[in-house]
Amino acid sequence: MVLTFFGVIFNLVGILLVMRYGIGFQAQKPGMPEPRPPQNDEEQAILENIRRAGQFGIVILVLGAFLQILGIFYS
Repeated sequence: MVLTFFGVIFNLVGILLVMRYGIGFQAQKPGMPEPRPPQNDEEQAILENIRRAGQFGIVILVLGAFLQILGIFYS
């Protein structure tokens, strides 16, 4: 029961991070212009932090799902 609860909490946090910061990679679609490269080091650091936050959200989602599965088996 406790594992399932924490799994749901992790999933909620993970989905919020992914929805806020994205998945962490840019998919090039046909007909779309090339993404603009960062202009300076500060902008590069901001983009890197956004990418990391999105990836962290995905990791938290996977961990939450794993905790929910464990909660089912150990309840």
